[in-house]
Amino acid sequence: MSRRVASSFSTGNGSHGGVASAELEVDGDSCLCFYELKARMMTSKTRGNPGRRFFDCSQYSNSSLRHLACNFFEWIDPPHFACGEVVIVSMVRKMKITEEELYKSKAK
Repeated sequence: MSRRVASSFSTGNGSHGGVASAELEVDGDSCLCFYELKARMMTSKTRGNPGRRFFDCSQYSNSSLRHLACNFFEWIDPPHFACGEVVIVSMVRKMKITEEELYKSKAK
């Protein structure tokens, strides 16, 4: 089953602020970037969008080809609610502390 979604991309300064947009077909867990290559599905690890999935240009993953990437960017998941973000950020912070403590205890 396919669905139509709006896509936004940046002008190359690293932000994805929606400078331009286009409609594209998304089929299941895949979609095509502006170069008509299969886009990568990634998960955000940023503080503002933790765990939120998105598509981006597959060329961006290759550091030698990164300058050729089309800057395609498409959120898969809807935005989190503010209270949910607070809980997620807190849980991620606690998980990192626990992982650090575990690492230190194994090093002893």
